[in-house]
This record gives sequence, C-alpha cells and structure tokens, in this order.
Amino acid sequence: MRRLGSNYVLDQRIGRGAQGEVWRGRSVSDHQEDGRGSEGTQQDVLAFKILRADLVEDEGLVGRFVKERTTLTRIRSPYVVNIRDFVIEGTTFAIVMDYVPGGDLRGKLASDGPLPPAEVARIGAHVAQGLMAVHAADVVHRDVKPANILLDSTTDPATPRVVDFGIARIHNAVGTDHLTGILGTPLYMAPEILDVHAPTPAADIYSLGIVLYEAACGVPPFVGAPSQVLGQHARRAPGRPQGVPDPLWAMIDRMLAKRPEARPGAPETAQTLAALVPALVGLPAAARIQEPPPS
Repeated sequence: MRRLGSNYVLDQRIGRGAQGEVWRGRSVSDHQEDGRGSEGTQQDVLAFKILRADLVEDEGLVGRFVKERTTLTRIRSPYVVNIRDFVIEGTTFAIVMDYVPGGDLRGKLASDGPLPPAEVARIGAHVAQGLMAVHAADVVHRDVKPANILLDSTTDPATPRVVDFGIARIHNAVGTDHLTGILGTPLYMAPEILDVHAPTPAADIYSLGIVLYEAACGVPPFVGAPSQVLGQHARRAPGRPQGVPDPLWAMIDRMLAKRPEARPGAPETAQTLAALVPALVGLPAAARIQEPPPS
C-alpha cells in the first residue's frame, strides 16, 4: 500500500503496459478528530494509471494535461471508463479513473474465441455509444482495440466500457514521432492515422470495425509485420470470414471503408448495430480461424 498525493491510497498493482502501470486503490479523506490526525474512511474503489517517468519529464505534456483536465473529466457515459482526477506529485503523474472489474475484450476473445453475432453487435453498439461521448468532447481516441474495451462484470451481460481515451491528449502535447508505438496499434489503425493531418472521429469507427471483425471470427483482417499491416489497411479490402451474417458483415464492411467520409458516424454505428441485435439472437458464433481470409 502506498499513498498518492493527499487524497488517494494505492492498494495493488493490477496491470502494466506501454504507458505505465495500473493500480487499484481508493479515495481517502484526511480529517482532524479531537485534535489528532486520522485516516478517513474508504470510499469508491478506483483505478490509477501511473504514467512512465520519461513521459512525465516532458513539461509540455504535463501542462497540456492540466489544461485539458476540464475537458477529459466532463466526459460521462455508462460505456466509458470515466476519468475522475489527475494527480501530479514530483515525477509521478497519475490519471484517476473508474475501477471496472471483469477483464477486457482481448482476454475474453483469447479464452472464448469468436462471439455470437448478437453479442458482437451488442458490444459494438455500446462501444459506439461510448465513442459518441468522447467525440462530443472533441477527443479522438486513436487506440480503440480489444485491450481498451473493459467488460464490467457487475452487470449481466457485461457492459463494455472504453478506456484510455485520455491518453490521446499526450499525442497533441509531445508529437507523433515520440509516441507512435504507444498511441496506435497497427492491427487496428485506420489508413489515415499516419497522415500529417490530425485524425478525425472516423478513425475510431474504423478501429472499432476491426475489433468487431476480430470478435466475429477470431482474427483481425490484416496480419503481419507492422509496416505490412499498415500497407494492407491503406490498400487492401478485408476478406469476408465465413459464418458472419449478412447484416452484420454489411455494417462491419461500411465501418472499414478506406475513405473516412464513407464510414458511418458513431451515432449511426450505435443505432444500426443495436437494431441488428434482435434478428441475430440465437445465431451461432462463427468457427475460430487462425488466419484471415484472403483480402
């Protein structure tokens, strides 16, 4: 157990990634009682992303986060892992977030394989609703992938919640070259993500389309070395996996349009996928494949 600033206690490290570590902890109220210092009572369980020290050394990054605090903390959605606070203490910079028990979509796909079509559409609709809230705040996530979709086990079925949208602001603070490997995962990158122009919300829809493709058949549509995958995103159409129903495939195919303006927006994506769910209920999951079909 360790203290973080004056308001938080970190109880257990629960993850480690390219950007830093994730801890589970809680909020603590310090108060004086009868003239004696006393620890306060435990409140909500929270998650804390502790950024890597080398990222925090960049003063521009820290300044940008402080400036963007209001924007990021006002994003609220049941399908987003909400940011509660930022803590800057010496060389420690932490993002305080909702704690979501239940693992992520990456783990679920690894253990369960392809999901039934109705579940693919349900998860996609909810994630798109979360992206609506992110985009409404003029934020582009830039790294929508199974590992960044947490599955809240406190609900049945588990509610998907998008995490790490706040990290997108690091890109604006310190530049693309320094963080390309952190912010984008080539398997899920939109073709335009490496353009000189800032990505639009359409890039997140493309990435979500890749996620749904993988959820439906077990593999993303393009695989290989990072440079090869990026080239395929730009120049090749995804092959259609067997066992994916026509209406679901039609929507995924639209989301994977090469031109950003040809993709549906987050509201249309959410609405269309939600409307597909009743007709897809009861259909079996496609067989897990080891390689994507020819593009």
